Amino acid sequence: MLDLRLALPAVAAWIGGAVAIALPDGEWFACTLWVLAVASAGAAVVLRLAADRGGTRGVKATATAIAAAVCVAAAGAALVATAAAAAMPARHPDAASRLAHHTVSMRLEVGSLAQASGSSAGSLTAGSGAGGVRFSATVDVLTAGETSLPARMPVLVFAPEGTSVRIGQTVQVTGTLRMLPSSSENAALVYASARPRALRDPPALLAAADSVRSAFAAVARGLPGDGGALLPGLAIGDVHDLPESLSADMKQASLRNT
Repeated sequence: MLDLRLALPAVAAWIGGAVAIALPDGEWFACTLWVLAVASAGAAVVLRLAADRGGTRGVKATATAIAAAVCVAAAGAALVATAAAAAMPARHPDAASRLAHHTVSMRLEVGSLAQASGSSAGSLTAGSGAGGVRFSATVDVLTAGETSLPARMPVLVFAPEGTSVRIGQTVQVTGTLRMLPSSSENAALVYASARPRALRDPPALLAAADSVRSAFAAVARGLPGDGGALLPGLAIGDVHDLPESLSADMKQASLRNT
């Protein structure tokens, strides 16, 4: 028998997190959810005590169950909304917004392999042109002049052609920021004016995984036809050797994001 008792709090938690991220003042939304959770818990206790004293027991039991369900759903949503609101100042700092479209220096941790940005992405890079690469990263220090701003900003970096990065590697990037809405997957787009400068190698575990990934891609290149280019992309997300024509076909078939 299908058990759907956790469906309500799970859905509420997802909605709570999404709304808290989208709202400019997510902490007030989280506070409202906590008030609702406490009020529902109080209502459930009162209804249960009233049911124990007799009367329309069935009606009161149903009302108690509803109040308890609302309490659990509101508490789940409040927990996620609180976490999202607490992370928002570091994820989307106000000072970073004031630096948008200015040249800044960033220390960031690489989150994905670099892949060709493509013509559509190239049009976003404000003059950097197609032929470059892009990779995801998290900015932990943002420097402008003599001011350094700690952050935990997930960003998408557009860098010049020939840029090579490793997952988990710490690099220094100089370029411009384009801030995105708080509901976006990334807090900003970074347009690097030069290739990133390596500061620190990936941790040992990530470095070992990178070696395995590289060995897998090398073996896959020996496969006949398009399989050698397609398999690494499907298995480990490595699309370096994916021909542009095959990439376009996959996008048309909705098998790959742009």
